[in-house]
Amino acid sequence: MTKKGKNITIVTVLVVLFLAIIVVVLNHNKKVNQEKIDIASQPVGSVNVEAHKVVEKQLTMNYDANGVFLANKQLDFSSEISGRIVDILVEEGDFVKEGQVMATIKSDKLSVELANAQEVYNKALKDKERFENSFKNGGVTQQQLDQATLALENASAQLEQAKIKYNDTKIKASITGYVNKRYIEPGTYASPGTPLFELVDISKLKLKVAVNESQVANIKVGETVKVKASILPDKEFTGKVSFGSL
Repeated sequence: MTKKGKNITIVTVLVVLFLAIIVVVLNHNKKVNQEKIDIASQPVGSVNVEAHKVVEKQLTMNYDANGVFLANKQLDFSSEISGRIVDILVEEGDFVKEGQVMATIKSDKLSVELANAQEVYNKALKDKERFENSFKNGGVTQQQLDQATLALENASAQLEQAKIKYNDTKIKASITGYVNKRYIEPGTYASPGTPLFELVDISKLKLKVAVNESQVANIKVGETVKVKASILPDKEFTGKVSFGSL
């Protein structure tokens, strides 16, 4: 046999050997799979189970969260007009009622303006009355009476404006509550928009709570909640949700 012929014989033997290995592996796998099928096909013995009757119950969605108490109302109170503060009638911590005078602004100039506006109004009123009487007797025309009426209306508007300015020299509380802060001293120059006092109404308290995102859907406006304060650990209060998920 030539060298070339020997090579062919060797290759042929290797191929036959490889095919024989594949056949053996396939037969082994088939036997293993059949054993698994036979085991799965065997009847399973009895298994003890515990059964419970289905009962309808109300699920409780209790949720605890910490929060911060806030005043029912809180505002920085400022003056309606500009002027020098001449008197302060309340201190921090004082209880005030709505409409109570807390401070006064120097009113000399406004007092003069009010007196002048009153005089102008009084004169316009007398003129209108005189023109009305003259009109009945034909002494004045309708146009003259209309002009007197218009002058009285203008004088009345100016008088009301002067009264408002004069009354604004008395700084009055706009809500009932406590003076939490006082920003002024006697001699301070007040102007519109500049805070004079901070007033708080604590007749009712608001509890601001940061709620976990997963609980937002379970909170409804109007729901009753139980509240406890750290300074009164033995007491429990009742509140209502005023803002939440709808």
